[in-house]
Amino acid sequence: NIFWTHLGKFVARSMLDSRIIDISFNPIFFRLGKGAETITPSLGAIEAVDQTLARSLRPLRKAVLAKKAIDQNDQLTAQQKTEQISKISVHGVSVDDMALDFTLPGYPKIHLAPRGAHVPVTIWNLEEYVDKVLDLTLGSGVKAQIDAFQAGFSQVFPYVAVHAFTPDELVMLYGKIDEDWSLESKFFL
Repeated sequence: NIFWTHLGKFVARSMLDSRIIDISFNPIFFRLGKGAETITPSLGAIEAVDQTLARSLRPLRKAVLAKKAIDQNDQLTAQQKTEQISKISVHGVSVDDMALDFTLPGYPKIHLAPRGAHVPVTIWNLEEYVDKVLDLTLGSGVKAQIDAFQAGFSQVFPYVAVHAFTPDELVMLYGKIDEDWSLESKFFL
C-alpha cells in the first residue's frame, strides 16, 4: 500500500502546483473514495471498470434472480422448488457444469472463500459467489488501496477538499483528457 500512499501524495502535490499529470483514473475510483454511501458494488459499477467481467456476471445474476423468484413462489412445494431451481441454466448450461469455483474470475490465486479453488459454485451458492466477486472488485478488495491513496493525499492537504469536484472533473484534472493530435488540428508558425 506504500505505492498508493505515495501516489496520493504525488497527485495532491500536482494539484497544488496546478500541474496536469498523465495518470488515467477511472471516475469509479473517486466515487469509491467518497465512501460506501456513494457507490455500492453493482454490475453497473463493475461495467464502468471491467466490461468483460460485467458481461460474464450478468447471466449469472439472472440465474440468481430466477432462483429467488422460485424460492418466493408460495404456490410451489419445497420439492417443486428444488426441482425447478435445479433446472436453472445459464446459456443452456447448468451452473454446476460451468466448473466455476470461489476464486476471482481471471485470477485463480485470489480466493473468495477459504480454499476457494476447492469450493464449486452451484445454483445454491451462486448468489454468494456473485456478491463476493462484486465486493472484491469494488468493495473490500480495493478499500486498502483507496484508504492508502487518501492517507497520502491528506499528507499534503485534506482529501475531503476534492469532494468539491465531481469524479469526472477529478479525472479531467489528473490528465485524462482527449486531445486532437492530428496534423490538421495543428498550425505552424
